[in-house]
Amino acid sequence: MDVLILQFIKKYVVIGLSKIEYKFIFYNSKMFKQLICHLTTDFNIPNVYKNGLVEEIEEALWIGATIQQSIKTRRSNDELRKITELKDSEISHIQTVYNEKLTKLLDDILAVTNEKDKLTKEYSEGLKDARNTERDIVLRESDEKMRILKKEHEIVSARYESLEARRHALEESRNKDIQDATKRTEDIMQKLITSKEEQLTKMETVYDRLNETIHKQSEEISKLSINLNRRSANVKTKGSDYEQEFYEKLKRNYGLCRGFIIRNTSGLGHEMDFSMEMEGHVVLWEVKNYTSVVPKQEVDKFLRDLKENSQVKIGVMISRVTDIYNKNQHGNILTEFDNDKMMIYINKFEEFCGDDENRIFQMLTSLFRIWWEYHREENTFDRAEIIRELEKFIDDISKRRTEWRRHKAHIDELTRWMNDLLDESENRLDSILKKARNDEVSVQIPDDIFRESGEKETLWIHSIMKVCTIGGEIEVRALVELLGNYHTLSKDTIRSNIMSVIKDSAISKKGVVKYIKGISKSM
Repeated sequence: MDVLILQFIKKYVVIGLSKIEYKFIFYNSKMFKQLICHLTTDFNIPNVYKNGLVEEIEEALWIGATIQQSIKTRRSNDELRKITELKDSEISHIQTVYNEKLTKLLDDILAVTNEKDKLTKEYSEGLKDARNTERDIVLRESDEKMRILKKEHEIVSARYESLEARRHALEESRNKDIQDATKRTEDIMQKLITSKEEQLTKMETVYDRLNETIHKQSEEISKLSINLNRRSANVKTKGSDYEQEFYEKLKRNYGLCRGFIIRNTSGLGHEMDFSMEMEGHVVLWEVKNYTSVVPKQEVDKFLRDLKENSQVKIGVMISRVTDIYNKNQHGNILTEFDNDKMMIYINKFEEFCGDDENRIFQMLTSLFRIWWEYHREENTFDRAEIIRELEKFIDDISKRRTEWRRHKAHIDELTRWMNDLLDESENRLDSILKKARNDEVSVQIPDDIFRESGEKETLWIHSIMKVCTIGGEIEVRALVELLGNYHTLSKDTIRSNIMSVIKDSAISKKGVVKYIKGISKSM
């Protein structure tokens, strides 16, 4: 038999409510169950739980739990119904509000549409008015421009008529001027031909005289060549002649210098050709007139003689037409230094001097004075600085010499150009004279060789055919050599003039050599 024992445990407060904890303890011979319930202090425990049997207590617990579950379910259904009603009311309210807003929005759209239609109508009317106004303005401007253009057209037409009349007048005047110019040219040419005939007569007379003079000079030259051959047979005599000539040059260029004294020391031992004293200093000169390079032995003798004369500070070695051994690496002039002595070497003296030998002697004078000035006893300048100054001075002289050669080449080219121009003018005058005399020699010109060209090219074609005949071929270089006997021009100029009148089809190449087909050298 099961016995229910109700035992009071304790009292405590939970969330502000007083509760009493009871334990329901079931004792069974086979099984023990314990049920703990938490109740408020105000709850009255039914008697069935106090005095009832186990079956009654179980039934009461089962019935209470079942009824409580049904009540809870009913409460949940009531809450769901309330929530559903609340949802329906909210949806109805939202639909009402939405319909009101939609109605208001449609009203606003209708108002905006009406405003848009109004603005569109006003814009169309304004655009139409603006177009009409702009069209009126454009029409007025176009009418004004048309009026201006018509006026300008009338002015241009009048100007054109006046220019046309002036053109007719100028054409008539030009024709008259051409006739007058032709007449004047004919008169001038007639006078020129007459004067040329007179000049030719005089030239023939002068030519005869020149022939006589040339004949006499040829005889004199023959005599002189015999004498020169005799003199050149003895090399020592030849050197002595140049030494005497150079002696005169030294006297001519330095004779007016302070304290100038010159002695010919070529026959003395341990001396050079000349010992020249000027401005209280001595300069030794060694002159060579060799036909080949001055040998090393002569250079060594020059240095030895300069060292043995302790009072001499400067030595000059000159080769007339050849180089000096190992002294031609830096051009025509070279300076070397040995303690207080300066050695000056001049290669190919006559070529270096050109047409102005006085300038070279003046340059040497400047070198002498610079060296003497820097080698006084009281001088404190650095020797390396002196050498640099002298080398710079010599470099400047060499540059000026190079510039003079370049300018001289330009002058020579200009002279050749002037000679060519004079030859061309003379050929033209000669051609005109022959036409006037009706005695011009006809020159046969082959086809397919020469280009069609002007008067200058025609003269070159005639020049070529004077030394060539039709047929065969001729080397361009040989033709240049032939024409070089008739023209005082450079070979490059003659070659360029030849190539300018020859067609490309008439030129053939054999290796690097060019030939002209269809013409050959006259026999």
